[in-house]
Amino acid sequence: MVSTAMGLRAMPVTITNCGTRDRQLNGYPDVRVRDAENRPMDVTVLKGPGPITQLEDPGPHPVPLRPGESARSVFVWRYSAVDAATLRGSGVYVEIGARAGDARQTVEPDGGLDIGETGLLGTTAWQKVPESTARP
Repeated sequence: MVSTAMGLRAMPVTITNCGTRDRQLNGYPDVRVRDAENRPMDVTVLKGPGPITQLEDPGPHPVPLRPGESARSVFVWRYSAVDAATLRGSGVYVEIGARAGDARQTVEPDGGLDIGETGLLGTTAWQKVPESTARP
């Protein structure tokens, strides 16, 4: 779900270790944005939320995930005009990998990413989701 308050957009992304072995994350997700025609968009993916906003970013650090544990990153961007007829400037599909070189999973965020002409998407580094807030 995308939060759209005051033109600043934020979308939390959660990854869960569904395997049988421990995994280690350290850094930022690997992200590619695609448009309504599934073509790659010209989007600069930032490691950190600045210059978009002053959201707290833990920076790269080891995030060990045992099977069943989760980590979260937050994607942020500023609203920019999107052509309603063609959806030009709207990211419809987001490919997310745990780190560079990993296989990406494609998600279709509710509401899309209305990045428009800004072409900037900020990400926070992965951080462990406390077990009390993790979803089953």
